[in-house]
Amino acid sequence: MAKTQVTAGSPPETADRAAPANAFYVAINRGDLDAAIDLMAPEAVHRTAISDYRAPGVRVLFSTLREVLPDLEIQVVDQRSNGNRIISTVVFTGTHEGSYLGKPATGRPVAWRSTDIIEIDPYGRIGERDWDVFGDPSLWKQLGFIPAIMC
Repeated sequence: MAKTQVTAGSPPETADRAAPANAFYVAINRGDLDAAIDLMAPEAVHRTAISDYRAPGVRVLFSTLREVLPDLEIQVVDQRSNGNRIISTVVFTGTHEGSYLGKPATGRPVAWRSTDIIEIDPYGRIGERDWDVFGDPSLWKQLGFIPAIMC
């Protein structure tokens, strides 16, 4: 289950403002993609360095992550708010039990850190999400795509 408490030093209103973002993490941790998608505005966009995703793409992305890492969990380690923008540092963890891009499962645990910026629309839904899920080279190293000497 995601740890959704706000870190020390964050304004108390961050917890209220971040409720949709934290509910998204909890839904992903439960493997409930329907609940996660329901938290998104109809026009919501999730942006990554590789591509931008609307709701159907978010479903495919997290379904794929769940196939590769069936015990995928997102833990919030820091969270701040700035107006309708929620900035979270999250750590993804899971066990590499499925093949990915031709690399067989290793059975090893993996972990990587990401910055997640979520904008909440006026109706309390996720309107935009910008994250660097593929930006941490340690994930690619752990999955065997990058030699250790390169990280």
